[in-house]
Amino acid sequence: EDGGRVCLVVKDDGRGIPEDKVERVFDPFYTTKGSLGTGLGLPVVRDIARSLGGEIMLSSVVDKGTTVTVALPKFRAQTGSRGFLTDAFRVMTSRRIVRVARG
Repeated sequence: EDGGRVCLVVKDDGRGIPEDKVERVFDPFYTTKGSLGTGLGLPVVRDIARSLGGEIMLSSVVDKGTTVTVALPKFRAQTGSRGFLTDAFRVMTSRRIVRVARG
């Protein structure tokens, strides 16, 4: 928790992302994982976070790992509100997802 926000922090101890490629990881279809990645994960998470009034931050050190932090505003249920998770699901499912077949 960070003031008026709730933060989700995901860390790994993988190979990290070179500094000159960190900004590109939010570009749709860009991946550092070769054929193992689609390049859609972080752009989709960023768009969902933004649509909910939040943000995503990434830091990475080569050969040490990567940390991704998603910060979302706290939600207080109001009378008649469907709730945060329902609203988040509505945002996620309102987007058209295109699956790209690999040749």
